[in-house]
Amino acid sequence: MSWEQVQKHLKEGEIINLTQELVRIPSSKDVKGGERKVAETLASFFEKYGIPSEIQRVGLGANIIARIGDPDAGPTLMLNGHLDTVLATNMTIPPYDPVIRGGKLYGRGSCDMKAALAAMAAALAALHKAGVKLEGSLLFTGVSGEETGSAGARRIVERGPTSNCAIVGEPTSLVITHGGYGITFATISVRGKAAHGSTPHEGINAIEKAAKIIVRMREKLPKIFAERADPVVGPPTYNVGIIKSGTQPNIVPDRCTLVIDREVVPGETLEQIIADFQDIIDELKKEDPELDATVTVPAVDLQPLKTSLDHRFIKHLAQATQQVLGRVEYTGRCGSTDAAIFSEAGISSVIFGPGEIKVAHSEVEYVEVEQVVNAAKIYTHTALNYLT
Repeated sequence: MSWEQVQKHLKEGEIINLTQELVRIPSSKDVKGGERKVAETLASFFEKYGIPSEIQRVGLGANIIARIGDPDAGPTLMLNGHLDTVLATNMTIPPYDPVIRGGKLYGRGSCDMKAALAAMAAALAALHKAGVKLEGSLLFTGVSGEETGSAGARRIVERGPTSNCAIVGEPTSLVITHGGYGITFATISVRGKAAHGSTPHEGINAIEKAAKIIVRMREKLPKIFAERADPVVGPPTYNVGIIKSGTQPNIVPDRCTLVIDREVVPGETLEQIIADFQDIIDELKKEDPELDATVTVPAVDLQPLKTSLDHRFIKHLAQATQQVLGRVEYTGRCGSTDAAIFSEAGISSVIFGPGEIKVAHSEVEYVEVEQVVNAAKIYTHTALNYLT
């Protein structure tokens, strides 16, 4: 069946309406049952076209699985996205009112990544409506908790359903992304000595000691990371994301904890990551004997992604992108995503979706309507060529 015959079953209004329906549902970690409501909305969409789906319970969250075609007849391509979002407390626009202005659809999760979920669901529906006979199957997985540990993706790789390859629809501005960071969280615990705020010289201020560590990290780590850069993924990164300390202003704080997001590149070891922080602490102790700090880094929670562009499904994705957009771009630089979990489990994976990563998690999150529609076309075109 030709692309022209299938494309007519992709309806822009339906894709955007589904995106808006999903954005209207709060599904951050503080909303009980939010993920399940997103899953139920997607299940209703699939049911409308006679596509079977299943909602799985994952802890307090949910996965939704849908499939067209026969996995025994050939390879399986998985289209994957996560149902959850980050909190909306930082937003300066109504987070769950998905208005469209100037060609952009606004709201929490519009970019990260409910637009991709809608585009992927539309791809299954278009192929099914067109009556395309697949030599294999197209699998849709909407998964739980990507923003908080990826429980849903881990459930998929542990219990199935299985697939040969995957497109994860995180926002890449429709650039084929075949590399990405791994991740771990480092904790630096700084100990001081409590004293009354009117006699600070009698204590040791743990916040001030922690500040020295933060400043020294900024001075030293970028140089170390530049030397360790991966040619595809780029250099490692770090972000001091949480500082916990103090009980009230008139007490010298005797504890301060730094929690650091440490993005990992291929080839890095846990020992290197720990040593980077420990060397800074040891250096500062020589300068300031009162500084007392320890670093804890668990095992790398998520391994880096680095997928060869030689895979056949990626070539079909590139052809579809060229057909729809008139251009193809590649990058290896992306934050940590569920694609790394799938890749580590032997499912060749790339990241490709509508939206700009810079507006994900932001105060004014949005996605360009045109990108959402083009994503649906590209997902559909890729599956049509790869699976027929």
